[in-house]
Amino acid sequence: AAGAMLCLFVAAQAAAGPAYPLKQSASGRYLVDQKNVPFMIVGDSPQALVVNITEAEAALFFSNRKAHGFNTMCIDAICNPYTAGRTNGSTIDGILPFTNTIPSTGLYDLTTPNEVYFARVDQILTLAAKQGLQVMLDPIETGGWLPTMLANGTGNCRAYGQYLGDRYKNFPNIIWFSGNDFQGWPDPNNDAVVTAVALGIKDRDTNHIHTIELNYQVSSSLDDTNWAPIIGLNAVYTYFPTYAEVLHAYNQSSSMPVFMVEANYEFEDLLHNLGTLTPQILRLQEYWTMLSGADGQLYGNHYTWQFTNGWQSHLDTPGAIQIGHMKALFQSRAWYNLIPDTNHVVVIGGYGTFATNGPVNANDYATAACTPDGTLVMAYLPTLRTV
Repeated sequence: AAGAMLCLFVAAQAAAGPAYPLKQSASGRYLVDQKNVPFMIVGDSPQALVVNITEAEAALFFSNRKAHGFNTMCIDAICNPYTAGRTNGSTIDGILPFTNTIPSTGLYDLTTPNEVYFARVDQILTLAAKQGLQVMLDPIETGGWLPTMLANGTGNCRAYGQYLGDRYKNFPNIIWFSGNDFQGWPDPNNDAVVTAVALGIKDRDTNHIHTIELNYQVSSSLDDTNWAPIIGLNAVYTYFPTYAEVLHAYNQSSSMPVFMVEANYEFEDLLHNLGTLTPQILRLQEYWTMLSGADGQLYGNHYTWQFTNGWQSHLDTPGAIQIGHMKALFQSRAWYNLIPDTNHVVVIGGYGTFATNGPVNANDYATAACTPDGTLVMAYLPTLRTV
């Protein structure tokens, strides 16, 4: 069954979209496909898609996102209540992700993956491929599953990673995405089991790059040096003005692309009491990110990250529509050659106040970037002013 699914997958992937899997460019500053065409991440974050909607609904969702210009979906392979799933991790139709538990704990034994469950994951990847979408696939997100990983230990965690690596090494449209609100990464015991999964994947799958999302309220993947040999993509996470942490990540390595993995979601306000997040707040995050050295970003939507009641009526939202405008603006230009104007040689005055914290909508900083030959200059002015 898995072999037949892979044949369907390859045919679907060949018919649409970039030549996956992605890799780093020669400069290391951005991603390219197998034909060396620059790839700008324009992503959505339907984290609970595998467990909370049907395959038919997933196909509808992917088609809608493709129409809005998205090319990347961030999805959890397994979900429990932390990412809007059920306590037993089951799909909407009752399929469990593992077949056995660890005695005395009641927590899943990661060495007993359920073939029927992961066949569902196969199908989701194939549906995404039909729309030319890549999937940032989280093998076991840390917000909800860290206790299970700790109960299993590094050996079982590595074996689970090897199972996934074997299963998905030939599915082209994957970037491996570890972590998720990984607040406890400074504890070596926590980091050991999460890295074990990633290393297990890499034992069997050398075709796909990795990234990791560390902690809110602000972080980047390379803040944890243990992940430097594992990842090929630096993920920025912040609820503050996005340019600050993107620039921090951009300067952490001159040979690793940076992207915005998570900022404030549409229809949510987790930190600053902004009220209903306006389209302007989302635009601030998006344009600041693209002019601070990023290879792209993920958008998020309160209704569609978890597929809560009413999600179908929250697809064609202002946030989803305007990210398509952002993509069109940058994709038609040499965005991949832009260098952030950190020394203010392009916008030499009137650029506002640089801040590493505080509410997004209270900040007026104007980001700018230019190509090395000076043939392209882009700047984003979040307020009316003279520059």
